[in-house]
Amino acid sequence: MAESKNNDDTKIVKELQKELLANLDILETLLEELQKEENSENRKNILATQLQRLNEFERRYSNEPWFAEVKRVFDRLENPTELDNINFETEFNYVERTRKEILEMDDKEKVSISLKVSVSLKVGEAKQQRDVGRSIARMDSETMKVLGVTVGDVVEIIGKKSTAAKAWPAYPEDQGLRLIRIDGFIRKNCDISINEFVTVKKAEAEYAASVKLAPVDIRISVDNDFIRFVKDRLIDRPATRGDTLLITMLGHSVPFNVVETVPDGIIKTGPSTVLSIDPLPISDIEEREAHKRRFRFRRLKEVEEKYAADETWFYTPDPEGGEPKYRSMDESEIIKVAKSVARSEDKIIEIRVELFERRGNIEPEGFKWAEVSPSGKVRYMYPDEWHSSISD
Repeated sequence: MAESKNNDDTKIVKELQKELLANLDILETLLEELQKEENSENRKNILATQLQRLNEFERRYSNEPWFAEVKRVFDRLENPTELDNINFETEFNYVERTRKEILEMDDKEKVSISLKVSVSLKVGEAKQQRDVGRSIARMDSETMKVLGVTVGDVVEIIGKKSTAAKAWPAYPEDQGLRLIRIDGFIRKNCDISINEFVTVKKAEAEYAASVKLAPVDIRISVDNDFIRFVKDRLIDRPATRGDTLLITMLGHSVPFNVVETVPDGIIKTGPSTVLSIDPLPISDIEEREAHKRRFRFRRLKEVEEKYAADETWFYTPDPEGGEPKYRSMDESEIIKVAKSVARSEDKIIEIRVELFERRGNIEPEGFKWAEVSPSGKVRYMYPDEWHSSISD
């Protein structure tokens, strides 16, 4: 029996090592392509082609001790303004040291501490209507044993995107088929189709401090009784931001989009979770946010014209008063960097705007533009005279 377990563990280690090394190969190839390309814009385009997959790799394993070296590479790549300053020899060394550490691992716990093992399963349709909208994923007993999960434990399901569900036992006829049966909402949440394969692993889901929902395609009336009704039906259901969740009310099923969670990642709704529901459908919310963005940049354009600025830069101030470490003319780039720093340092990161004209900086201090919290929430901090015109 002990020998069988040792063989199983060895197989698990080999599978994990194969997956990890394959991702390191992709990262190394990306670095090689960036090294060959001298044009900054072309480098950004090259980065965009592979970064989504690599970001998933980072998100899954960034807490592992062996990831420390290669994390420095990811930190550099996540700040596009640093692309022209990369010391590629150093980055290749980080990758190689990580590769060596993975190859020398001979124990399952060393290979992966927080994410012990993952399996690849073929996607099947939910067999019965009662499974639809309950956030459950049916798997055979052998798969659940390998993953180390029991009925009701949360698993992460990774397709083109990532989502979460509760592990549930497979039907007798599905035993041994390496199949995962999930409904259309879970398939949509991980962007996968029937007969495709997903990666599944045990997940740790913490109870959220707050969750914000919005109906997918209808307007609704929201009051405290309605919020309590919805919350009761969400207790202990796993979710991630962007997921669609089905709520049954008065004989009708209403899909809701998870607009925001605090913290980010896989969460569950608990008794102390603060739930808020926007009465507008998600399409209207997205249009509302787009309108706010357009208005913000119209006002910023007016400020640029007022000061005859030639350039506008977004930056995060150095806490010690030195030169800003991160600066960009692209707001989305600096927000991405600020989110990464806020998460890693567990503190609010300020973003400011500075205006330049050919002779130098117009306003040395610039003005405050936004704050980014460790949970990833962006709170815009407009100049005082803007507040009457823009509502958050």
